[in-house]
This record gives sequence, structure tokens and C-alpha cells, in this order.
Amino acid sequence: MSDQNKSSLPAESPSLRADRRVHAAFALACLALVALFLGFEWRARAAALEAAQAHSAQLAAAVLRQSVELTRQAALVTGLVREAQEGAGTGERALELLRHALAAQAGAQPDLREVAVHAADGRLLASSAAAGEESGSARGLPFFEAQRGAGRDALRVGTPLRAPRQGEWLIPVSRRLQSGDGEFAGVVVALLRLRGLDARFAAWDVPPGTVLALHGGDGTLLARHPFVEQAIGMDREASVLSSEHWSGAASGTFDAVSPLDGVERRYGYARDDALPLLALAGVPREAALAAWREQAARDGALAAALLLLVALGGAWAARAVAAQRRAAQALERSMRHLGDLERAIDAHAAVDVSDLNGTLLHVNARFREISRYGDDELVGQNLRMLDADRQPATYFQSMWRTLAAGGVWKGEVRHRAKDGTHHWLDTTIVPCAGAEGQPGRYIAVRSDVSARKQAEIELRQAQHHVAELNQELARLAAFDEVTGLPNRRQLNGALAGELRRAQRSGLPLSVLCVGVDHFEALLDGDGAAAGEDCLRRMAMAVRNVQRRPGDLAARWSGAEFAVLLPDTDAAGALAVAEMVRCGVEMLAIAHGASPRGRVTASIGVYALRPTLHDHPQTLLERATQALWQAREGGGNQVQLHGPVVAEQAAVADESAASLG
Repeated sequence: MSDQNKSSLPAESPSLRADRRVHAAFALACLALVALFLGFEWRARAAALEAAQAHSAQLAAAVLRQSVELTRQAALVTGLVREAQEGAGTGERALELLRHALAAQAGAQPDLREVAVHAADGRLLASSAAAGEESGSARGLPFFEAQRGAGRDALRVGTPLRAPRQGEWLIPVSRRLQSGDGEFAGVVVALLRLRGLDARFAAWDVPPGTVLALHGGDGTLLARHPFVEQAIGMDREASVLSSEHWSGAASGTFDAVSPLDGVERRYGYARDDALPLLALAGVPREAALAAWREQAARDGALAAALLLLVALGGAWAARAVAAQRRAAQALERSMRHLGDLERAIDAHAAVDVSDLNGTLLHVNARFREISRYGDDELVGQNLRMLDADRQPATYFQSMWRTLAAGGVWKGEVRHRAKDGTHHWLDTTIVPCAGAEGQPGRYIAVRSDVSARKQAEIELRQAQHHVAELNQELARLAAFDEVTGLPNRRQLNGALAGELRRAQRSGLPLSVLCVGVDHFEALLDGDGAAAGEDCLRRMAMAVRNVQRRPGDLAARWSGAEFAVLLPDTDAAGALAVAEMVRCGVEMLAIAHGASPRGRVTASIGVYALRPTLHDHPQTLLERATQALWQAREGGGNQVQLHGPVVAEQAAVADESAASLG
């Protein structure tokens, strides 16, 4: 090319720069609108959560007021009865008068089921209940034993207990009776109906999923709404209350996940200064955010519509401006000289002209820049000097056949520069006809695509790495890291599939829930490493009972395992459970905090012939209930959920004996 054609392209026009500034301002305005909307919605979300926090604190205070009012009624009755009893003595006439007084006091308080006076040995001296419903001896009951060992008179709100006849849950509010010399003389107790307190809570208008609870002085759960029978009497360690909440301020709020239903809530708590009571109210985060989400959806739709309108208007204006600019550019290009076009090609692509043998006749500046050769080093040389020997001979043979036939060839060629570096060039070769119409020379236009090629290589490597990571993630998602057993997720999938199969076939299905006895004590005494070693060895004992392809042993939760037994009835499941229990004992894992000196297991069993109404979660829940019954029975035993048929129990014993 001549020096005259080597001048640079014209600078960007002022109108184009102005258009870009307008587009940038428009984009920034849209981003600012989006940021403003997001900030507003975030503040609205925070306000919704703060409102839920305040609401939970108000509910906790209301629960405490209701509970204190009811408890003080019982306290007033017990105080009056205590004064009357200590002054009247234990004569028959005095007891008869006391019974009438108790009946009158209980009748005046609809939430009181019974008011009773017990002697120092636990005998019932007087009761407000009818003769056929009178309570028996209180000896051994928690409220009686607590008052007898107290040493002084104090109002106590005890652990809920069941009425012996009707099975109704009652909260004992008791006072100590003392003789003239201060010795223990018995107990006066008022039994509050738990359903009365629950009925008051049920009458309140609260968000769905809200939990209202009342705890005693030692943290025991006295009442809960909605009512969950298994939770009544639960100690503080098993609830959402931590020692910080229990020993801290008289009221406050916190976030926690309920151990009963797994729902995250915003809790408020309030403690009474005089009575040993703490009220708790929890509002689900989802319920607190429901109204915000609905409003945010409406606001988002409105903002999206506004942005869409603005975007459509901007797009229409941009298209109009672009159309005008294209028309101006087309007019400008039509007025340019051929030299301008050549300079444009020189600036963006490598161009070479060669004869039919591949000898270079002309190269442009971009070609020299890529090849690192000077013009005098290239012209007259064959293109083979730049070949990097990366393509097979057949590749170039196909190229020359296409060109010899007068066709345009397109492909990628790798060239080696003078300094030894390699470049991938996206190449288009066009044959130019000579005087007789046959190809006389070739013009090649080449673009350097080395960066793209390198990116493709890196992309393939990254894809391979991602595939390896996905395989590892799939393995981690299906198996427990500590024990190597299938995890809860895999168990749920297998249980759902086996339940459907059993529903179709009518065959039995059994589930075992295996729990380590006193596992928390093992962690406290020997540390986390000993706990993990115990779980791994327990996993071996559980895994050993897998005898059939359909059997599945998995880690269910922290110190609990589950075993799925398809086509197995109660007798077979009990036998397998006994194998697991014996296998754990044979491991002889030392456990200093266990009464037996070694690690033992409690096992819950649930077996059924499924119907279409059965749910996988129900099987696990009932097996877990049987596990808790086994633990409450002392541990190191197998417990079947529901009644045990004698024949099934006999078959299980025979199977256990043969396995032993």
C-alpha cells in the first residue's frame, strides 16, 4: 500500500459520542430506579420482621398475663386452704368442713378441676372432687416430693400430670403445709385444667403457625398452643429456650427453629417477677413476610411495567437515532475513496496476495505485525514457511482443490511467527480470475483468533473440572460424610418408592429407628472425636443387617439411624432389630456415662401393610415414637409401635435366639 493510504480512520463523530452519553444516562436512570425499588422493598421487609418481633413480644406478655391470672387464682385458693388447714387440725369434723370449703373454692373457679389436701405421708385428707373421683395418694408425685424436700413454704407450679381416670392434663399449683414446729405436715394442691388455658389461647386471633407456650420455674413446658401432647413436660434443654434466654432479662425476643415442627419463628418471651412462670410466643417468619411478599409482588409488577414502558420508549428512540446514523454512515462510505476501504482492511485484518504456487506477492501491515517478519522477508517466499505443522496434509489438499476449482475456501490455519510464537488465523481465501477466466492469484483475508482458541481450551478444561465437581457433589448429596451410609435425603427417596410398591402389591413394609443411648453424655465426657468413632462403628452394626437388595440402612439424624425393610412384617422386623441391638452390644464401645459402662442402642420398630392413605413421613414418625418409648423404658431394648401380636413376638424371640 502507498503511504498516502496509510492515514488513520476519522475520529468518532460528536453526534455518536452524544448518543452514547444519552444511552449511558438512560441506563444509569433505569439502574437508579431499580436500586430505589429494591431499597424500598428491603426496608419494607425489615419493617415486616420488626413488626413480627414486636407482635411476638406482645403475645408473650399477653400469654403471661393470662397464665399469671389463672395461676394466682389457684395460688389464692391454696393459700386460703393452707391457712384453714393449719388452724383447724385433722379431726373428722374439721376434714368434713374442709371438704365443703374445697368444693366451694373449686366451684367458684371453672378452670380448677380439683383442690386437694394431702397428709405428710401422701394420703388424701380432703378434696373438692366427688367421692368416686377423688385423687389417691400423692406420694411419689413430683409436686408432692418437691414440697416435702423444700424445707420451707413456697408456691410451686409443677410438671403437668394426667388425671388418673379421665386422662385430662392438669397443672399442679401447690403449697407446703407445716406443723407448729415447722415440720412438713402435707401439701395443698390446686389442679388447673390445661385445656382451659389452651382454650383461652385458641380464642386469640394470631397469624397461622403461631406458637404460644408457658414454661415453669425450672424450664419445664407446662402448656403449648397448638397442643402437642408429646411436648408437655419437655425440659428446657429440648426447647428453643437457651440458658441465655432463661437467665437473662425479664423479657426479650430472638429467632430460633422449633425442634417440634422445624419451623423458623421470631420468638418473644416474658417472665413474671413473683410467680415461677415464663411465657413464650413465636410468629413464623413466613407468616410475618407473607403480606410483604404480596405487596412486593404488586410493587414489582408496577415497577416492571414502568421500566418496560421506559425501555420501549428508549428502544424506539435508539432505533430512530441508529437509523439516522446508519443513513449518514452509508452516505459517508459511498463518498470515500477505495484507499479508505483498504486502510480499514489493513487496520483490522491481515491481507496477503499469493500466486497459484503459494508464493507471496504482497502483504499488508497487519500481516507483518502478526508474522513478526519484514516486508522484504516475506515477499517472494512461499506460505509454507509460516506453517506450524498442526494441520494434516489432507487439510491443505482439500483447500487447494477448492481453490483450483474456483471456489472460496474458509477455515482456520495456525501460523508460526518469526519469534516462534503461534497464532490461529481465521482465513478466507478468494481466487482472482486471470485474463482467461482461470484463477491467477489468491487474496487471503485473515483474522487473529488465538485468544478465542485459548478461551475454548480453557472452557473445555473448566467444563471437565465442573463435571468432576458435579460427580463429587452428587456423591456427597447421597451419603453421610461421617458414617458413609446413605443420608436422610436418599432414605426419603427409597422409603417413598418402597411405600408405593408395597401399596400396589399389598406386601408388608417395616422401618427401624436406631438411636444411641446417652449419646450427649458420651460427647460431653469423651469429646466429638469419640462421638464420631462411635457413630462409625454403630454404622457397621446397622449395615450388617442389610441382607436383601431392597434393604437400606441410612443415617437418619445426629445419633439416629434408620433401616428400611421391604416385604418384612412385624415379627421379621423385631428379629432384625434384635440383631442390631445385639450387634451394638458386641461392639463393646466404652461409655463411662452409661449405666451399663458401654454404648447400647434403643430401637423403635413400625410395621404395616400400607394403604393408599399412608405417607412415608408417618412411618418414620411412628418408628421414632417407638424409639422414644424404648428409651423411656431404660434403653438397650427394642420397642414395637402399637400392640404386639403374641405370635409375632414369639417368632421374633425365636429368630433372636437363633441369631444369638
